[in-house]
Amino acid sequence: MTPGQFRELCRGASRLLDYKDIDALFESRDTRIDGVKLGVFHNDDEDPEGIYCYVDLGAMGSAANPQALMEEVLAINLSLDASLGEVIGLERDSRHLVLRVRLNERHEPFHEGELAAQLQHYAGIANELYRRVLTGVERP
Repeated sequence: MTPGQFRELCRGASRLLDYKDIDALFESRDTRIDGVKLGVFHNDDEDPEGIYCYVDLGAMGSAANPQALMEEVLAINLSLDASLGEVIGLERDSRHLVLRVRLNERHEPFHEGELAAQLQHYAGIANELYRRVLTGVERP
């Protein structure tokens, strides 16, 4: 996938998601679905076909129990990675928990409707994590 193809994929998904700024997703500006901050990335040099979703789950707040929270995240990672290769990690610079997944594991073209649906799916997973697990995490 070329950078131009990726831009058009993001624009199409942005239209389907009713974003006013159809370039925000491609340009990694603040994009949210159901209150969840997320973005998509493509690096033509490192992974020419890879499209990655990053969901910013937020920072551990003062009410969080860091050890218990990270133990829960590690346990979740085992079940996530076993099914679809998703992973939750701690972003070094911001100290935010981030859910990352490679969206297009198949070897066929990835369409804007699929991208929009996948982003909605991962926003839903994030909201479920907030309800069940991410106690004390401050949403970005």
